Amino acid sequence: MKNSKEIDKILNDLEVSIKKLKIEYDIFFAGGQKTPPNNLKSKVEKTIQQLLDERGMSFAQKFKFNTLVARYNVYKELWRKKLKQLEEGGRERDEKIIEELLAKNITNYEGKKGKKSIVATIPEKQKEEIKEFYDSIVNTHREITGKEPSFKFNQFFKFISKKTEEYKKKYKCQGVEFGIKVDGNDVKIITRKR
Repeated sequence: MKNSKEIDKILNDLEVSIKKLKIEYDIFFAGGQKTPPNNLKSKVEKTIQQLLDERGMSFAQKFKFNTLVARYNVYKELWRKKLKQLEEGGRERDEKIIEELLAKNITNYEGKKGKKSIVATIPEKQKEEIKEFYDSIVNTHREITGKEPSFKFNQFFKFISKKTEEYKKKYKCQGVEFGIKVDGNDVKIITRKR
């Protein structure tokens, strides 16, 4: 039986591992990794099992543990469904996930050098310009997080092309401006018709 401080540490480590596992699954489903993060998933499940067998938890620790397990089970069911979709439909990149990653994962941007916006009219003829904009996003992401974003240029280019086509059809406009919007410490990709 572990003491209260040891249990607190295990609970805190479990919370961090679940958050990390969610991020790694997001990256996997967006196409940034070839295989799901099974090693980390096994580690999380082993820790949950270890705590299930622990008899020395206080009421507050049991409450935190049950909350973490409930959250993990919701994620696990979601991952199971997405894996099933992948198996049935092949490795199709999900534009929505890439869009969310673009909107949420590039954080703490404070006016780094690089191309801050682009107006896409015929993306096929603007590949170089789109690549500059993408490189600016990659550099920012690298500076802030220390690693590459999970979406590659070809996925980003498809995203730009698809959005441009959608906007031109829907709004009868010439093109779409894609920009980086700073919202406090968050950076979002914004679009507007041109």
